[in-house]
Parts: sequence; structure tokens; C-alpha cells
Amino acid sequence: MRAAAAARLAQGQLRALAWYGVPSVREVVLDSFERVRADFAALGFDYCHGLDAGRWLSTCAGLELVLRRYSEITQPVDRERTQRERFELGTSALLGLALAYRSGLVQPEFDLSTQLPLLGAAAGAPPLGVRASFSAAVQF
Repeated sequence: MRAAAAARLAQGQLRALAWYGVPSVREVVLDSFERVRADFAALGFDYCHGLDAGRWLSTCAGLELVLRRYSEITQPVDRERTQRERFELGTSALLGLALAYRSGLVQPEFDLSTQLPLLGAAAGAPPLGVRASFSAAVQF
């Protein structure tokens, strides 16, 4: 889920974006039981520069701050169940494209961005991330 606020500047937009990544769950049952639930919240700031007169296509660049939460439950055979929660903070550089219809009151937009972790990358995460989102803006 994503929410954003934008201000027009010359040929582009300055945007503040907030994301929440719905929880994902991984369970492993072998000799013991392990369950990891993960979700995240992110706050990003970027500038999108219009590539055409109608600003239908824009290139975007910015920074993102992300907070990841992991809830882990483990229960080895013949032992007590343990629970723990941990948080990870990280930052990424964002580069992307935005395709939008900006002529109506409701303005649909498709965003495709690449994230390059700068600090605090998630354990085992690939060196480059991709995020796609579809949204609609209301201009006031």
C-alpha cells in the first residue's frame, strides 16, 4: 500500500511517499518448528522530471528510509517455544519511471523503481530491488 503527496516544480514533481508492505510468512517444519513473519514501512522522497510536454512519462530519483520488522517463533523438539521480534533500519537510493495520465481530476499512475541499498540491507537480500505500484491521484 502506498500514499503520496506531491508538489509541482517547473518540469516535474517533488514527492513524499509512504509505503507499507503487508506481512509475509515463512514456516519451516522439520526437526523443529520455525515461523518468520516480516513486514515493512518506508518513507521516500524523490523528484520526478517530466520527459514530455504533458508529463505523461517521468524519470524519478530520490532516497528511501525503511524499517523492517521480523517476528520469529521457534520451537525445537522437546524444548520450550521462543518468540522474538527484531527491527532493521535501512536506506536506499531510488531510480525509476512514472507513467501517468495527468489531464483529469483523477490521475492514474504506474511507478516502476529500482532500489539500491546504501545502509542496512536486509539479510540475504539481492543487491538491487525492484518495486512496481499502481495508484491514482486526486489533484486539488
